[in-house]
Amino acid sequence: MTDLLKDTLTQHANLTEPPGLDLDSIISTGDRRIRRRRAVVVLGTAMVTLAVLATGLTVAKTLGPDPAPVALPFTERRATYAIGSDIHYGRDVISIAPNKLNAFVQTDAGFVFTTTGDGGIFLADGKQVRRLGDGPGELGELTAATRGNLVGWVEGFNDRYESVVYDVAARRELVRTELGNKVPPNVSLATAPRVIAIDGDDAYFGTLKGVYRWNLKTGQSQPFIEPLDPRAIRALTADRYLLDAHPENPTGPALLTLKDLPGNNVKGTYPGKQAYLSPSAKYLLTGANDPQRITPPPTDLKLFDTTAGKQLPFYDPDHPRLIFSQWLTDNTFTAAGVRLIPQLIDPVPGIPVDLLTCSTNTLTCQVTTPAFSTLTFTTTPPRTAPFTLPIGTPIRWLYG
Repeated sequence: MTDLLKDTLTQHANLTEPPGLDLDSIISTGDRRIRRRRAVVVLGTAMVTLAVLATGLTVAKTLGPDPAPVALPFTERRATYAIGSDIHYGRDVISIAPNKLNAFVQTDAGFVFTTTGDGGIFLADGKQVRRLGDGPGELGELTAATRGNLVGWVEGFNDRYESVVYDVAARRELVRTELGNKVPPNVSLATAPRVIAIDGDDAYFGTLKGVYRWNLKTGQSQPFIEPLDPRAIRALTADRYLLDAHPENPTGPALLTLKDLPGNNVKGTYPGKQAYLSPSAKYLLTGANDPQRITPPPTDLKLFDTTAGKQLPFYDPDHPRLIFSQWLTDNTFTAAGVRLIPQLIDPVPGIPVDLLTCSTNTLTCQVTTPAFSTLTFTTTPPRTAPFTLPIGTPIRWLYG
């Protein structure tokens, strides 16, 4: 290339200016236009899917085409916990002040959390805290997909509950339905509905009339393979689920059955009342319920290889009780480890807990954050612990 030609091309390139984009203004304008109150009115090019089921007519709302993909900052799972208004994401600390966190989950677009008091639902993406809506209330739970940007919850009204699936990156609801959740007059409910799992293209709704499988792409739903008490499904990942035959009895027969979807084929049985499947369902952690009624329970977690159908020799002698947190990868998980006090067989409330990172390869745990909190609880209901893990619920003592 000659010097004259090179100089000419450089001059033309310098004269070319990209169009100016006020991104803050665009995002701000978009936020102001986002809405949804509890009686949802869908604006624009909404697609309405009608599903006629044995339980009646259900309307699903989908708000237009998917937006263009954007870069998401939270695809990595790290050892994570929260105290007060701070989410500790590995070595990074994300403040949600002045809000005080009640429960939270991780998505690829940030942390979705509820607050103490009004139970509102918010997103923290490391740059800002944005309110998504009224949310499930302070005692309601959040359910996130293993990977991606979908989160689900259930909202309560006077005569019904509504199951919601929300796309955090697209800033829109994919589903809002009262399917199976009409509340009969003058009825006291033993358990509230919940979103059991978001797995692939399907969401699983635990309702007052059983479990429903909702396809997020087609908007079609159907009753689950077997009429189930929603409490019976302890975990559901990668088209496999753990079934508790006696969900109404928290201390009763502790045996879980692993099944395949959609054929419902039995893959094995495992001891325990709690279950945590790895993202591919290759590994399974199980544990007993806590006789002191702490939920989720500090328990002696047992590790299984579901492919081989055998137990692996996993045990941490310094932490006889573990509160499961999350799978970081298919071979790594985190947990809050309750320390053993010398001369005592079992831990007691008020002792330190360490954040652990554990491996299915080495069958050991390493302390990631020592003594990050204590196992103690507020003296007034709902009697929550001072720390929270990304499990979608607060850690509570169900006293009395």
